[in-house]
Amino acid sequence: MALRLKMKLWTTLQSAADGKNVSYNLAAVVGDENKPWSKFTPTGTLHFTVTNPDAEELKLGGEYFVTIEGA
Repeated sequence: MALRLKMKLWTTLQSAADGKNVSYNLAAVVGDENKPWSKFTPTGTLHFTVTNPDAEELKLGGEYFVTIEGA
């Protein structure tokens, strides 16, 4: 069974060395409008770095769904 998280992008950090690596920090979205799903995934954070210069850039403050499932 997969987990589906609704997360909001809180911070970004671009690598000063080459300007191509971007680190993202997301946190779980909570609040009344999200109660239907947040009771199952009430809190959490995700941090990752993208090194592909062609990858789509995430927008600060944007909300995203993250799916976690076994390989």
